[in-house]
Amino acid sequence: AVCLSFSLLSRETAVTFALIIPLVIFFYINAQKKYSISVTVVSMLVISVFLIIRYKVLSDYGADHLSHIPFIDNPLAKQDLPYASRIATALLICGMYIRLLIVPYPLICESSLPPLTLSGFSDPIVLISLSVYLLLFIFCVRELSKNRKDPYAVGVAFFLITLSLVSNILFLIGAGMAERFVFFPSVGFCLVVALFAEKISGSAIPAKPGLRLPKKMLAILVPVSLVYAALTVARNKDWKDNLTLYVTDAQQAPENSKLN
Repeated sequence: AVCLSFSLLSRETAVTFALIIPLVIFFYINAQKKYSISVTVVSMLVISVFLIIRYKVLSDYGADHLSHIPFIDNPLAKQDLPYASRIATALLICGMYIRLLIVPYPLICESSLPPLTLSGFSDPIVLISLSVYLLLFIFCVRELSKNRKDPYAVGVAFFLITLSLVSNILFLIGAGMAERFVFFPSVGFCLVVALFAEKISGSAIPAKPGLRLPKKMLAILVPVSLVYAALTVARNKDWKDNLTLYVTDAQQAPENSKLN
């Protein structure tokens, strides 16, 4: 409860734990029913207190209304943008997030117009993205509704729940697309990748720390870790300061209005 309180006061996207905590306890951890219910109830109480605090603070400062989101920050906030176009573009962005998780290059701190162009449901990429997310959702509902303790379903559900807040589908946020938005959802993605690595190698990750990983597992993890570590180290230097970050990313996306 204390850690959850700190998390909520640090970053309000942690409110998604309202669904994640029951998900993990009921479908992933073989905990006693009484313990599971008590943890879930306490978590809901903590989140409720946070929402009350948030409302009180924002209302005192007159910030409890939906403010106008500048078009340069989020192109989906365009006043005359048809609702279908907004949802289609949001789905396109969600598809791009999956692509970034697999191939995180090139990384751009903030996407604006252009190159982030508004789309429609006639775009095949939008339809592919919609199909992928529908399949993921159906898979989760099917597995969890049967009360299967399927770790794949938990990983996918974690990804979908945490991504929902920044997807611009449920409501508009202050940016159209940003690589940092997929950081929290990447936990679910990494869980699924680890499970696939186990399956492909035919070896389970040791349950006890300090035990050696099987050679087949190392053959998968070492190359992947080295490649992504190199990308991370190379990207870190771009975040030296604001000027360095925007100059670097503007070179990757010279037509990006916000970066320029």
